[in-house]
Amino acid sequence: MGDNFTLTPKRPVSGWRRFTERAFYLANPFRVGNKLPSWLRDSGPWEAAFRAADPIRYSLWRSRNNGSPAAAVPEGPEAAIVASLRRDGIVILPGFVPPDLIAHMERTARSYARAAAGIDIDHPKPAEQTHLNNLGNDLRRDDPILTFLRSDGMLRIAGAYLGFRPRLRRLALFFNQPQPHLEGPDNVEKHFHADTHDFIALKFFIYLHDTVEKNGPFTYVKETNFFGRRRGVVARIPAYSEISSEEMAEFVPASEWVLATGPAGTGIFAETTGVHRGGRTEAGHRLMLVAEYASRHPWIRFDHDIAGPDE
Repeated sequence: MGDNFTLTPKRPVSGWRRFTERAFYLANPFRVGNKLPSWLRDSGPWEAAFRAADPIRYSLWRSRNNGSPAAAVPEGPEAAIVASLRRDGIVILPGFVPPDLIAHMERTARSYARAAAGIDIDHPKPAEQTHLNNLGNDLRRDDPILTFLRSDGMLRIAGAYLGFRPRLRRLALFFNQPQPHLEGPDNVEKHFHADTHDFIALKFFIYLHDTVEKNGPFTYVKETNFFGRRRGVVARIPAYSEISSEEMAEFVPASEWVLATGPAGTGIFAETTGVHRGGRTEAGHRLMLVAEYASRHPWIRFDHDIAGPDE
């Protein structure tokens, strides 16, 4: 129990639902994260076929969500955010989250990490880390964090990008420290991948502490989003990928990767169905919240999807 949260069980997802979603995912030959042999997957014809199928898959996805029209079209700074996001797949916004809200988020993160994972963020054990995905269900409904994430401005930005009124699908707390070996199996943040649980997934990252290159900033391969000119690269990323920096550089040069560093209060919008990784925490730690805006009919549901009358 905390002042602004209560630990709750994760939402049940029926076995039948899991089976049918997995069957649909595996049956889709153009799914992100295919297991095709590299001689085909890494070829120009496969990339062209993936691009050609995109409008069909996009139309299907949009048709499932036509009952949720987008909010008002953004103007001014919000419109600029959406334009940058469509072009690059990522936009970094230092100072986007107000200082008083960041202070509240940090207090919540400290209490929640202790209650849910037994981690003292001020004095963690070496290599101790956690990803807590159920925060969106555990917070009070009127908590300022949820109020901010569901504000008209945030929904306008997300809605303009997705094409319909989105829902706040989930909210997670990430705390990362250096692992014994960067190549170790527990250091999953180093692996490039593309999210596959919906046709387009839009996430919003909030740095609660200053995050520089050594802390493991979120890293994005620019223009691999749905609207980006490198979209076809996504077709080449194998399932549950563990793509190293060296391998990724063969697809897109490192000069085109965005290391999203920034001070506490930095907000980052990114389409994570583009190619990305969590970053390599080599020193200090990384503490952040991660919210996801998604469709109301995603490809795959999770047991930590936020429950609510409009979800």
